[in-house]
Amino acid sequence: MTKRKFLFNCSTNIVGGGLKNSAFFIKQAMNSDKIEWNFAVSKEVKNLLEAWGIQTNDSFHVFESTPARDKSARKKLSDLVKKISPELVFTMAGPAYVKFSSLHVQGLSNPYVTHADWEGFMLRGSFSKAVSFLLQTIVQLWCSRWADYFVFQTDEARNQYCKRAFINRKRTTVISNAYDLNMKSQLESLEEKQNGKIRIICPAPSHSHKGLQFIPAIAYELKKILNKPFEFVLTIDKDSMWNNIVGNSKRYNVEENVVTRGSFNYSEVVGIYKDTDLVFVPSLVETFSATYLEAMAAKKPLLVADKGFARSICGDSAVYLNPKEPVSAAKKINEVLNNEALKRVLLKNGITTLQKYGDHKERFSKIENYLLSIKS
Repeated sequence: MTKRKFLFNCSTNIVGGGLKNSAFFIKQAMNSDKIEWNFAVSKEVKNLLEAWGIQTNDSFHVFESTPARDKSARKKLSDLVKKISPELVFTMAGPAYVKFSSLHVQGLSNPYVTHADWEGFMLRGSFSKAVSFLLQTIVQLWCSRWADYFVFQTDEARNQYCKRAFINRKRTTVISNAYDLNMKSQLESLEEKQNGKIRIICPAPSHSHKGLQFIPAIAYELKKILNKPFEFVLTIDKDSMWNNIVGNSKRYNVEENVVTRGSFNYSEVVGIYKDTDLVFVPSLVETFSATYLEAMAAKKPLLVADKGFARSICGDSAVYLNPKEPVSAAKKINEVLNNEALKRVLLKNGITTLQKYGDHKERFSKIENYLLSIKS
């Protein structure tokens, strides 16, 4: 049987979940028995693949700069599609910033483009910064509409995007994020933490929408009601955000309760959850954080910001709080720490919730079948 010729585009994916998911997709696509895949990849994706021991070949076309910022890169991508002439282009995480000559199916996982509210934009720090970022996002929204079909990770992202971009739902589908099967097995084998200082891990990069800036105030309130030594462990480098957090920690007299281990790479994920009592994700703008699934696999109680995207993913496997309300947030954290029955329920529900999501091999298969159904 003759294989179909498709192009996988991840030329704009340079950090975070988009980078990792692109590499996972390519790992599966290279062994596809249905499609002859070509790959337009960022140099960061290429480097990650090689770090995993996956060697690129003639089907790979590497972009040294991102089409999101470089006009010449956009032209290169457009010309590549014309040269290869694939039946279909699949962009992992758009917008692609190019009007392709081939049919274009685009994944969208940028929460600001799909469903973020004004509160999320105001997290930029000031009204002027929020407006500036909103205008930038409107440009991204406009460019994202150039695709023919769309793939989302959650129903909320799909529903809100279709409303704001005036896209017919018939041109869209939802295929959830996935877990790394090998990582899941390692997390599930972690031994239960022994008694000692309570460690609340907050795995997130240094972005304002992740809500890390609210932790010192929460630590201050928690210190009043928790009669045990504790620390919030962040995973950011000592940058400007960390300096602001340190300043607030000193103001609240909780310097010893808010620390950072520095940023980590993907191979260190299991170590992040070792010797951890709770996983706290205060993010107020998100699409689908892999941290949710990692916490469930590691059998760690999960506390998250009370937002629609979080509830749609975690269901009854997490405790919900408002990180901008430190008193009530601290009470919720204290309750989980001191309620063994609640912990058991959360962990049991987490195992059930995790079963709803597949691994990256299954996700690849779902995406590939969807693409083939469009071109059937």
